[in-house]
Amino acid sequence: MRAVALADTTVQDKVAKSFIPLKIAIPHGTEKFPVEWPGLKMWQDTYQRMGGKKVDGITACSVISPDLKVEYGNTGSAFVWEIFDSIAYDANKFGAMLDCAVERCNREAKIRTDKNLSEKDREAMLAKFQGEVRRAVASEGVFRLPPSGFTIEGAKELFRLSGDLKD
Repeated sequence: MRAVALADTTVQDKVAKSFIPLKIAIPHGTEKFPVEWPGLKMWQDTYQRMGGKKVDGITACSVISPDLKVEYGNTGSAFVWEIFDSIAYDANKFGAMLDCAVERCNREAKIRTDKNLSEKDREAMLAKFQGEVRRAVASEGVFRLPPSGFTIEGAKELFRLSGDLKD
């Protein structure tokens, strides 16, 4: 991801303009996902399903709301076998995900500041909107199983070719 989408100057410009980047490190052996933000609940659950402290690594980018409650967009999983499909490895798809996240943030802000809404209507609209966003984000970053014929040795060879794995 760093060598493709995050290395793209257009993506970098979008991040610099609209986001506060934060890297969450998860040292090997960490019992549970290091943050308990509602907007990253899916990643907390994924970390546990993958084995928690046995996980060798997890790679993804997410955009969450300023109050940490809603995920506006993410790359989905970024397994090596998804290199040709994942948002994480395609600068154009990554940029589109960022643009969509900004639109969702702006839409939520409009609802929050709409003076024509009663407090009850505002809360109802926010709940409905946030539910729609959760469903959309889940469908955009859907997990893909490895293709038939995929092997760990094949994955290692891809990492060797990219220079990310030394024997």
